[in-house]
Amino acid sequence: MDDSARRIKDTDAQVTVELALVFVALILLLFGILKFWINFNENLVQRQPPYNASRVTAGSSDPGQWPVSTQQPLTESSVFGGK
Repeated sequence: MDDSARRIKDTDAQVTVELALVFVALILLLFGILKFWINFNENLVQRQPPYNASRVTAGSSDPGQWPVSTQQPLTESSVFGGK
């Protein structure tokens, strides 16, 4: 095998390795974005009913108690475990 054919084979192998690494990185990025989106939606679902209930109160002369909802504290299990 001459030198130019060997370079082409080495280049093909390098492209395959780089493609595999980029593919893994993209999959991890996609999972991170999905996890963030799911947590955002769960938080919104928990906060929306108290907010909707406060809209009548906001228009009345008796404003009630503020804030309407409280944020749950961040814990290690909620961040890394999704709980």
